Amino acid sequence: MEPDLVSFVVPAHNEEESLPLLIEEIREAARTLERPYEIVVVDDGSTDTTGAWLKSQAERSRDLVVLFTARNRGQSAAMAAGLLASGGGVIVTLDADLQNDPADAPRLVEALADCDLACGVRRKRRDNAAKRLGSRFANALRRWWLHDEFRDVGCTLKAWKRPVAERIPKFVGFHRYIPILAKAEGFKVREIEVSHRPREHGETHYGNLGRAWKGLFDLFGVRWLLRRRVEPGYDRLDLREAGDWH
Repeated sequence: MEPDLVSFVVPAHNEEESLPLLIEEIREAARTLERPYEIVVVDDGSTDTTGAWLKSQAERSRDLVVLFTARNRGQSAAMAAGLLASGGGVIVTLDADLQNDPADAPRLVEALADCDLACGVRRKRRDNAAKRLGSRFANALRRWWLHDEFRDVGCTLKAWKRPVAERIPKFVGFHRYIPILAKAEGFKVREIEVSHRPREHGETHYGNLGRAWKGLFDLFGVRWLLRRRVEPGYDRLDLREAGDWH
């Protein structure tokens, strides 16, 4: 782990049209940080030319690290792989579809001066009406069931200190509950408004019905996890230090 390195982690599935522009936008944002950086893209079993393009770019770009999964395993698994493979003391996660603006990343990284996890809150969401309505319902249900105060846990754009990425539990769907899981582990979490752009290329990988069912199932699991969480702690007496070890 390199403390000064900033790792940009991007899960991607069939994003052949978006990635070329996204990579350039990330580089522009990274240069304003005046810190070393890397871009870690996880190709999550793409069936278009995403993988071939990434491979060709990685062969000639020293700042680009590419991981490939054998099949499409989903955003949670792709993000977990990227977090594990990244080497930075600070990590920035963002979507590959260009709806997250990398230009917001430096503000999130700067916010880590007084928190452990800086989470983007999408301002003026540019999704269709059905998706916005579904999101509002899901947020209201989540807040009621889990008693959390976060406004937008679904925004992938976040800046993390490495201990957060290492400590929070990873499971299918964990990417939807990152602020809640981080707070449960004792980390300080801040929410910061960020811009949100319309999706111009490709298709969304989530439908409202499928997301609602998975989200409901996950809610029960996360509540169980939070209630059954073990607080590590002990009083240590080392007899060898006291000279009584035989």
